[in-house]
Amino acid sequence: MIHQVQRSTQVGRTTHSPKRRVTPIYAPGRRHPVGQVVGDAFIKHIAFSKHTLRSPRAIAFDVSTLDDAERAGAVVAEIHDTESRNVWTAPIALIRSKGFPVRRGFGNQWALTLEHWSRNGLQSEAEAREEQQAAKQAAASVVQLGLFGGGL
Repeated sequence: MIHQVQRSTQVGRTTHSPKRRVTPIYAPGRRHPVGQVVGDAFIKHIAFSKHTLRSPRAIAFDVSTLDDAERAGAVVAEIHDTESRNVWTAPIALIRSKGFPVRRGFGNQWALTLEHWSRNGLQSEAEAREEQQAAKQAAASVVQLGLFGGGL
């Protein structure tokens, strides 16, 4: 269920700033929103120790909330941990492509393991690992070319 309200935002010291649409996102059967879409971000505030999967370590969403957030214009999920103040971000397309279904008694959910999430703006573990593998493959190609008289 999507409800739309308008909220003005301030940037720096300017007195006139553009209004940004804020869209509350509700889970089925809930009276209070589980998050909101602000600009292109689906923002949720959670107590990380209580509201994440422990095995595997992952962040899960009710599928309907992801659908509603995308309809409201969200392309990225932004999870604010109220305990540590960490901010976890991932593109919703990545959540859908690399995620997995969760059915543990809390409705139809979709989750993404923590290795795919960026924490506090840093590169995700999965991205770092992919870059390291690409660098190793590139180095191996240069060595192999050298063996056959090519390369540098």
